Amino acid sequence: MGVLVNLLVWALITLSPCVINYWLAERKSRNPVLWAILGFPFTFLSSILLLFLPPGGYGVPTLEEYLQKHPNCETGSGIKCANCGSKSIRSLGVTGANDARRRHSCNHCGVVLYKTRF
Repeated sequence: MGVLVNLLVWALITLSPCVINYWLAERKSRNPVLWAILGFPFTFLSSILLLFLPPGGYGVPTLEEYLQKHPNCETGSGIKCANCGSKSIRSLGVTGANDARRRHSCNHCGVVLYKTRF
């Protein structure tokens, strides 16, 4: 019985960072498989690093790709979020406010929707 408990505790401690990293990487538009793999040898250290990294451009579609995938998100007054339907979209520079490369995300749910000028 003690061996089984020890095995379950080891699995929980070892695999939890992998699951957390996968989820965080998806939310931050980074490679979720890579970060899940990094969660195994580096445990929660990789999760903490991922928390402080800025969002990346991995898997983020361009505006044209976003509208092809979600044609109902183009409204007469702009673009809306496919996740929650909000029309409040913020545009942030990748490296700073003056960067021409932009990431557009929903103000309501925080999902990165599309990128421009990449």
